[in-house]
Amino acid sequence: MDSWPRAREVEKPKAHTIWKFQLPTRGRVSLPMPKGAQLLSVDVQEDVPVLWAIVCADPAAPKASRVISIRMTGHSVPAEVGTFVGTFQIDRGAYVGHVFDMGEC
Repeated sequence: MDSWPRAREVEKPKAHTIWKFQLPTRGRVSLPMPKGAQLLSVDVQEDVPVLWAIVCADPAAPKASRVISIRMTGHSVPAEVGTFVGTFQIDRGAYVGHVFDMGEC
């Protein structure tokens, strides 16, 4: 009888990468992305607001819809606005949008 402990198979850490998602300039959008993505920041590229997130690079990783809310300066904000992600400016600051993460669904 073998008294040595058996080697356990160790799960390799999953690779991650950074993805970019285009955003509308206002309202709410549901973005499909790997579950558990970490939202990094927002900015503007070629006059389009974008969001960057660290995601699991495994194509088999479970997916989720991430609800993002974009609110304009001076407009009403609901009590449940979500977690602030960042602010972007378009047209040299004539339009300022604030991005909030409403979570996965």
